[in-house]
Amino acid sequence: MAFGTKKDARSKTGAATASRMSQADDEVIEGFDPEADAYEVPPPVSDGEHIVEIKISESKQDPGDFETTDEDGTKRKHFYLNLALTVVGKSDPEKGRVVFDTPNTMPRRTAKGTTTPVATLIRRFGGKATGKPFADIMTLKNILSKSTPKKKIVTRWEAQYDKETKAAFKEANDGKALKPYKIGQANFPEQDGVHVPLSVDNEGRALRTSAVVRDYIDID
Repeated sequence: MAFGTKKDARSKTGAATASRMSQADDEVIEGFDPEADAYEVPPPVSDGEHIVEIKISESKQDPGDFETTDEDGTKRKHFYLNLALTVVGKSDPEKGRVVFDTPNTMPRRTAKGTTTPVATLIRRFGGKATGKPFADIMTLKNILSKSTPKKKIVTRWEAQYDKETKAAFKEANDGKALKPYKIGQANFPEQDGVHVPLSVDNEGRALRTSAVVRDYIDID
């Protein structure tokens, strides 16, 4: 008695699948462009307002931390949370794309007093911040672990240097910070009428162009 090999079985299975597919109603993918390159990195989400769903990044669920040093040498620990903001506006051409943000507990002085990005988000999500860095970052994590709020965000392109380049510049310039190389999508070079992100500056130093979240706004 003759028996078919595993290779034969796979071939028959593949042929059957192909046969079923040929009989299916094979529709063209929405928005399909035969000239597009699936391996080309797309530009950042465009500048402007976008309605998003807010979640903690699946790959980095736990808060991160970093230290800063005051002028008097006092070290302070700050915390941050990695957020993934998915564009969901029905008429937004960026729908489905994701913007990443890392709100932290570093103090910021405002017209009304000192606060932090994390404390502001807690308030805008209906919670109450304490001003204690670790307690507040855990409060934000708890809020976003139980719900997926929607907000309108304001984004802006920024071409920034990596940590190593910033550190080297700061050391060589008496602690002076290296500012972003370019800010605002309209200020980036154009190619065929479309603004393109930058990967190096005019001196050949590496850059990373990304959509930076400038604000979270309630949806009208």
